[in-house]
Amino acid sequence: MRTLQALNTLHLRSSFDIRSVAHMGHIPRDQCRIIARVLGLLVRANLLETLSGERYRCKREVNYAYLSGIVDGAMAGLRRNTSKEPKMILTLGRHATHLQTAVHAEGLRPNFESTGDLISHLAVRSKKRLTLVTPFYDHQGLIFLERLVRDALPESAEVRLITRCREEIPLEAWLEEKPEISRRITHRYYRKALEDNFYETSHAKLILADDTQAYVGSANLTAASLKLSNELGLWVQGDIAIALFRLSQALWNAAI
Repeated sequence: MRTLQALNTLHLRSSFDIRSVAHMGHIPRDQCRIIARVLGLLVRANLLETLSGERYRCKREVNYAYLSGIVDGAMAGLRRNTSKEPKMILTLGRHATHLQTAVHAEGLRPNFESTGDLISHLAVRSKKRLTLVTPFYDHQGLIFLERLVRDALPESAEVRLITRCREEIPLEAWLEEKPEISRRITHRYYRKALEDNFYETSHAKLILADDTQAYVGSANLTAASLKLSNELGLWVQGDIAIALFRLSQALWNAAI
């Protein structure tokens, strides 16, 4: 994280290299490989651009608090990539001191600090599409989604959002006010009318980075899920992720 702290100062310069980051962050030279990996993640997140001579330039101001979550999640993801087995993902709310103590007592370590970090990690790793299947969203969730598109999602990727129904803030009205990001977000509602005023709805929670990595669990696109609630799910890759991607395609085709 000293890399990000150093970038908070270096973003004012026209350009810098890995040695500049190491010097500003008081990072030993033998950790330059780690710095290079972090810088590579920020390039993919469209926050840095590469220049000639292995130099970099910040495309916008680096928000340390937000980016630390992205980098923490991405680095954890790199460590998990050695196995295709499902992984338990426990995301903790900011006040989860009691559960954190209990989990540590069992010899477990949560993979992400918050659900927002988890979604940010998947966004950074999406080359074509980040798929969000969630029954509920709220105002804070939409603010997070806007920041996700601006700061974490690669420019080549889009967001596909499948939700249950129109909440207090209709997605259409919200997107009309955000023309700079609306072109990168498509959405549909899964709500089918049945007899006797009943509806067929989707209560699934699924987040996909293309068809390569997926989270299926309890998290919604709401303030409570993103920052406050303790959420639990499974992180999957390989054939299971491909099957879940096909399921998301089916949900999209059946939605309106």
